[in-house]
Amino acid sequence: MRWSFVSWCGDFRLEADGPDKCTLTVEHPTPSEVERLGAFLKKARSKDWVEQHVGFIPDGKIVIPVAAPLVKAGRILLGERPKGILTAVVSKNGDVKAITDGDPDKAAAAVADKDAKAAASVRRPTLCCPCPQPGPDVLATEVLHAFCTPRQRLEYDSQGLLHCYGNLSGRLYEIAHRHHPLAVERTKIIWDVEGQHILHAYDWSVPPAEEVLVMKLVLEHAEDWIRNPSGNLSCVHPQYPNPFMGESEQMMDGIPDRRFMETLLGMLLAGAAAGFVGGAS
Repeated sequence: MRWSFVSWCGDFRLEADGPDKCTLTVEHPTPSEVERLGAFLKKARSKDWVEQHVGFIPDGKIVIPVAAPLVKAGRILLGERPKGILTAVVSKNGDVKAITDGDPDKAAAAVADKDAKAAASVRRPTLCCPCPQPGPDVLATEVLHAFCTPRQRLEYDSQGLLHCYGNLSGRLYEIAHRHHPLAVERTKIIWDVEGQHILHAYDWSVPPAEEVLVMKLVLEHAEDWIRNPSGNLSCVHPQYPNPFMGESEQMMDGIPDRRFMETLLGMLLAGAAAGFVGGAS
């Protein structure tokens, strides 16, 4: 069971850890959320639910063990007078039970229902202004669109990924938004469709859409920047020298160095095995 308290930068998440314990996860809280967390910890300490000293980093992430059932801890975290709070509880059969009158005891009772699978508490939104503002990914997508073919633009807008061809190999590549399920599953955003393997490259200094743009432009115009020993760890050919390294430096570029160490390790293991057999005989 998870009870999420939706807030500015992400949820406060309470997750059950058995019938009598739970964990509270907080990520990148705002100053007001730090204040809210402090109020919770003060009460939790008075009940000996948490350690007296919690190593909290205001701009980071922390997971706090709580020696109390999820419902009790959630009731305290929700607050005494949570006006304008909606608690929705998702049940096993797919129905959603909503507590709309802001009664924290009713909310806790709904979460305690044995059929409840997940709960989320949200505050009443501010009505009217301001107008939505385009974030960095919206602007980054506009830049990506400017360099896409109509097919690529349609692919990215509808699927969150696009396809392109390498300028040297002519191979078909699939490039996905870094949060796309395929990228998460594969652990990288570039997929060699023909070779069925990933290429190792990323640029987290830019929004996801611009990262896709970087990979697309490089693969279409300078494929060897990525398809070299460091980026092509699967050793699927064709493979190109790293253009940013001289011939004498290529030994330090990933694969050749790894192959040397694997060969050396194999020789050492074989020698050790031969010595053991000789000693045993």
